[in-house]
Order: sequence, then structure tokens, then C-alpha cells
Amino acid sequence: MERGDRDVEPALIKLVLAPEVDAIGLNTAAIHALWTLHGLGSFNGASSRALTALVEGLAHDSASVRKNAAQVAPRTATGRDAILALSVTVDPDAHVRLQAMLALADMPPSTLAARAIAAALNDPENMYDRWIPDAIASAGARHDKHFLEAVVTTDGLDARSQQVVRVVAEHYARGNPQDIVESIVLALSDAGEAALEAVVGGLADGWPRRVPLDTKGPLIRLASAWGNAEFKKRARTLGHAFARAATDDAVSDPVRIERARQAVELLRDDTPVAEMIIGAGSPQTWPSR
Repeated sequence: MERGDRDVEPALIKLVLAPEVDAIGLNTAAIHALWTLHGLGSFNGASSRALTALVEGLAHDSASVRKNAAQVAPRTATGRDAILALSVTVDPDAHVRLQAMLALADMPPSTLAARAIAAALNDPENMYDRWIPDAIASAGARHDKHFLEAVVTTDGLDARSQQVVRVVAEHYARGNPQDIVESIVLALSDAGEAALEAVVGGLADGWPRRVPLDTKGPLIRLASAWGNAEFKKRARTLGHAFARAATDDAVSDPVRIERARQAVELLRDDTPVAEMIIGAGSPQTWPSR
């Protein structure tokens, strides 16, 4: 490998393709061959035969070979598709599943990958593992939008799964607040209670403070209508912020009118706030008064 000469590729590929497994389930020659091919850059698309051997490695009888094949898989669409095609995310061996998730965390986002990652949340063996939940969160964050869209169709999330979803939703909200209502919230209309709570809670945690109040309003109103207690509390806070703007003489009348409308939408049953807004205006501010 130090020579960087690929004339050894055929011999290495032959070692990977060898199906033998020793008494403790290993094929060390195949493992060393995988890493040598990786070091030579053989999995980067230059050698179709090497990629074929990698695919065979992902399906090897030895779990250790499968785990190492996932580790050396190229972080490209080709590597991603190979992991998905061979269902490595549901491998019987936990170490293999862990490496599959870590690999997907570095691979291009896709809907199919996100569905496989979301499906892993329903496996108790994954969620009670020491490391796999964190790996699922990392992979989910990489495929964030697609992952959250897939999660809303997932039934029966337990507390551990909800926490993973919440982490991913928070990550997504921190980077994509302008896209949330269109891409995620609309998909939540058919979500189960557990998925709804996790996604909406994570979006709330991650929503940047710099985002204008106008952008926050639609999500908060919608989540409140769904009965989310956390967002009902946030709705009141936001409503009072709108009300303060509506009574601020330093704000232009058109903006005060819009803020008053938004405050009333969020605080429909708060008569004192409505009276405060009306009392702070003038016939010019509230033309219909």
C-alpha cells in the first residue's frame, strides 16, 4: 500500500470474496484486504471490480467483515445505495448496524436513506444499545428534512426514539427555519401523538432567536391548534410580544395594525389584551374602531 501500486488489487479482491469464516466468526484476511483497498483508493470509483468486492463484503457471512465493509464504504451515493440495497441498517449484528448508521451520517441525503434511518427507531435492540441511538441521531441530522418527513409516519415511538427525533428536529430548525412550515409542519397533519410531540418540541428548541416573529407565528398557531401544551405556552408569549408592538407609538401604524391582528389570532380569549390594544390606538390607527 505504501507504494500506491494497484497491481495488488486482484489478489486483494480475491481475499475479500473468500467466504471462509473461522471458529470465532472472523475472516481477518478479508478485513485486511478491505482496508488495504480503501487505502489505495480503490473504492472511489476507479475500480468497478473493487466496488463489486465491497458489495460482497457488506453481505459476507462474517459480521466482522460486514462491519469493516461499512466502515470503508465510500461516502458517496454509490456507497449509500449499496448499504441500502443490502439492508445493512437492519443487519442481525449490532456492530454492523452501528457502522451502517455512522456511514450514512457522512453520505449524501436521500429519501430512501432517511426512511431506513427512521425505521431503525422502532427496533428496541437499537434504542437500548449504548451507541446506536447517537448514531441514528447523527445519520438523521445528515438526512434531516427527509428523516423528519419519514418519522411522522412512524407509529409507537418510545421515549428514547422521541429523544432522537427531537435532537434531529432541533438541528434542522437551527439551520432551516424559513423552510419549516412548508416542508415539515404540513407533513405533521397525519402524525401520531408521539412523533408530533418530538418533532414540534425539537423545532421549538432549535428555532433561532434571530428569526422574525412573523415567521414564528404560523408554526406556533398550527402546533397550538393540534393541542401541543408547550406551544400553547409559547403562543401566549409570542402573542404578548405582538401586543406590545401594537401599542408602541414608535412603530408605524401599518405595522401596529398587523401586530394587533397577529396578537388577537394568538390570544383569542384574552379580553384584557384586546382592550389594551384598542385603548392604545387612535381613530387613525384603528380605522374601523
